[in-house]
Amino acid sequence: MAVEAPATPAAPLTDEQAEVASTFQASSPDGKQSGAAVPAADGASSSVAGEVRQLPASAEYLPTDEQTADIAFLAMGTQASRNEELVAAIDGGQYINVADIRGNTIMHLILERGGGQEDFVKLMHGKGAALDYANENGKTPLMIAIAFQRHNLIAYLIENGADLKALDGQGMSMLHIACWFGHLEVLENLVKQKVLLDTHIETRDNDQRTPLLVASFRASAAVCQLLQSVGANCSVEDKRNNKPADLAGRVGRRKSKELFDTWETTLAVAIAATKLKGKLLKKKKAAAAPPDDDPLDINNMSPASRRRAGGGVVNNPSPQGKRPSKPPKGPDPSIFN
Repeated sequence: MAVEAPATPAAPLTDEQAEVASTFQASSPDGKQSGAAVPAADGASSSVAGEVRQLPASAEYLPTDEQTADIAFLAMGTQASRNEELVAAIDGGQYINVADIRGNTIMHLILERGGGQEDFVKLMHGKGAALDYANENGKTPLMIAIAFQRHNLIAYLIENGADLKALDGQGMSMLHIACWFGHLEVLENLVKQKVLLDTHIETRDNDQRTPLLVASFRASAAVCQLLQSVGANCSVEDKRNNKPADLAGRVGRRKSKELFDTWETTLAVAIAATKLKGKLLKKKKAAAAPPDDDPLDINNMSPASRRRAGGGVVNNPSPQGKRPSKPPKGPDPSIFN
């Protein structure tokens, strides 16, 4: 079995990369920590285009020859200086869609490197790299591009069919992630995607937070205004019954809190006005309706009821009253005059 040479250490993470990494490596909903992904069966191999072959946990201490090659290939993916080696490995028969034990593919690793990777991402995609594979935390390459504000790559991935409806392991959509990192420009482009807006503007994550609830304590007032302008509900509550105004006030986002308070007041006034309008309309209809027949009016009684009531004047006798008199028989006497 071949022994892998020690990989060159990767460059230290920037502050931005460290923040994103710490967020993306949080516990998944079922309690698994980073590094506890469920791998494919040991020794399993996949060469079907688009399918991802994930390394099992055993590859860390007892890899097969194929797994050793996959590990070396993925190690090159963390360093832009080794792009030529990556291309050579692929051209030499290395399967491109492999993932480490945490589920990160070559696309995940390239997108985490930093800026200036647009051409190489396009090259890897052209060679068959999967766009929508989710790692153990449910993060797809598009989610990583959003977190790092890779504007050109976000546009490229969307244009090439990346799944806009995907949710990560915490139930967060693309909108949630943009709000979590406070990326206004990214969000402005995302809300133009109708399928994303229609599907996830009110989607709740595992903490029952919509994108607007996340933005209330993580993003600027401008982000909150943008979400409100495209129809986000400003009166929603999370699982702890916190409204956006509550969360904004709690973290000291005064401008955002003022906006939420204003929107809630406006909404309350609009609801009250609608209710009042409904009541007035109902009252107006009732006043315009003809009065109901009085059952005690003798004109509304049958002959038997009138006799029991003691008679009275009948203004409009009913057909059930006295029969009309018949005309006399014989010729009309007026003809003799």
